This record gives sequence, C-alpha cells and structure tokens, in this order.
Amino acid sequence: MTLLRLAFTLSIIVQVSFAYAQQDQAQQWLDRMAFAVDNLSYRGTLVQMRANEIEAYEVIRRVSPEVIEERIYALNGPKRELVRSGDQMSANLDYAGVGVLPGFQQRLMPNQPLSQLARLEDAYELTLGDVERIADHEAQRIDIRPKDGFRYGQRLWLEMNTGMLLRSMILSPQGQSLGEQVFVTIDIGARISDHDLRAVSSTASVSSSKALPMDGTGEETTKTVDDTSSALSSRRSGLLRPLWGPRQVPQFYHLVDANHGRSRDNTAFDHLLFSDGLSSFSIYIDHAPVRPVGTKLEAVGSVHILSGMMGLRQFTIMGQVPPQTVEYVGRQLIEAHGDDPR
Repeated sequence: MTLLRLAFTLSIIVQVSFAYAQQDQAQQWLDRMAFAVDNLSYRGTLVQMRANEIEAYEVIRRVSPEVIEERIYALNGPKRELVRSGDQMSANLDYAGVGVLPGFQQRLMPNQPLSQLARLEDAYELTLGDVERIADHEAQRIDIRPKDGFRYGQRLWLEMNTGMLLRSMILSPQGQSLGEQVFVTIDIGARISDHDLRAVSSTASVSSSKALPMDGTGEETTKTVDDTSSALSSRRSGLLRPLWGPRQVPQFYHLVDANHGRSRDNTAFDHLLFSDGLSSFSIYIDHAPVRPVGTKLEAVGSVHILSGMMGLRQFTIMGQVPPQTVEYVGRQLIEAHGDDPR
C-alpha cells in the first residue's frame, strides 16, 4: 500500500512539473511573438474570418529605428485602405460613410505587452500544441484557456524561427471558433520600399482616431478626431488614474493607456485602454453627448459594445471580450458616476 501511495504521489509531482514546464515554454514563445510582431518587417496576404464573412487584406509593414510604417489594403469587397506611419494614420474609402472604420482601422496584428503586466498564467492556462504548417512555414501552436468568464480563449500559431504570429483564433468557452485570422502568404524580413507603402487608392481620405465611439442607436457618431493633417490628434495624458474610470475591473486587467481627444464639434472625450496582456477593452467617455442614450449592448462578431450614461456623460465600452466583461465594467461606471451632476 505504501508503494502504491508513493507511486501515486510521484505521478502527481511529474504531472504538476510538466504543467509548469509547459506554462514556462508557452510564455517564452509568447514573449518571442511580442518582440517579432513589433520588430519584424514583412509583407503578406492576411485572411480574416468571422461568422459568414471572409475578408482578405494585403499587409505591408516596415520597421526602422525611427518609425513603424504599415499599409493595409482590402482585396475583396469595397475598396478600403489604411496607411500608418508612427502615430499618424489615414484611411481611404470608395463610398460614402465611415461605417467600416471601427473594425478596419484596428491593427490586424495585435500589440501585446506580455511582460509588462501581471503574469499571464494567473489569468490563463498556457499549453503547447503541435507544430503545424501555416503559409509554407512551420509554426508552433499555443493553446490559451481562460480561468474565468471575463476573457476568451485563444489559439495562436507562431513561426518556428522568428516567433512571428501567423494565425490566431478566438475561442468561446465551449471551444468554438468566434473569429480567425491567418496569413496565407507572408515574406518575413522582406525589404520594403517607400513605393510599397504609398497609398494606391485614389479615393478621398478620411481622418481616423484610434476607434470610433458609437451612440445609443448603434450608428457611428460624428465624434471622429479631426485636425488639419487628417491624422490622429489624440494625445497621451500621462495620467493612469483618470477621473472618470471605473471603480474596479475584472481581475488581472490593468489600465495601460489613457488619452484625451476633441471631436469635430469641439467636445472633449477620454479614451482608456485596459489589458491583461492578451485580451483588452477600451472605454470612451463623451463629456457632452448630443442627447442622452439608454444602456444598450451590441455585438459585432466576438467584439461586444456597451453604451450608456453616467450622469451627464456617455460611455462606450468595446473590446474582443465576452459580454459579461463590458457589462461588469458598465455597472461600475454607472454606480461610481451615475449621480455626478458635473
């Protein structure tokens, strides 16, 4: 009996040690990915899939010590093009309206401050999967399972030599795919010329902010950032304790950026970005909304958007997170500031 107990105890120790080793190896891969995404130049064709929609983009990225430059061009559907140089960004559309900008202008490859926040293993279980072939490259699969209901699971495929993110999938709590993006071709370390980064669309340019808040009707507001250079005019506040933040957020999310901006009608808004290192959500606070709105939850694929009022101010919470995350944060805003007359 003693030998059986000893064997059982040893097997448990081996399993626990293996699990810790898997976590450490997966974390090292994710650190490599974060470095690769921000430091490698590349060109390729990226396909995004969600629900019944498939979109393809030509993606060109050049990294230099001075600046990061990108050009993203839609290969199907309406002509859309985004050109970015550092913090300056502009978009070209071939039709009236800016309804595609919120999803289109987001960076297709996520910037993840993996080592700057809490340990990922506090919020996620990380394991190594198989080595698979993606875009003619060998790629290590990383499986990421959340430990609570405030974040989605993810599956990532990282190029073996560089750690470059080649494919990513957002997973429901049941393990079903909610959205996916994958490079079908990619040239890592490509030599990118100035001509490659030049806009090819001849359509009108639309100035762009980091994202477009939505009003209570579900339509985009006119509060896009505007300046004479048709570029981003939001600026970092330097204050990570903003006056209008929620009293608390789900565990392991941290405030990583805070910005102020002004709309075309010269009203002020704040933008707060919270992240756990993999998942993130934004809060937009409009200081002078055109009209009061009721609390409303909307979904665009795996992205959830909650709008409502906190006193005389309108808030919009959006992120690729489960609905309970934006609802939790919305309750905190309403309870903390709902009676504030300022």
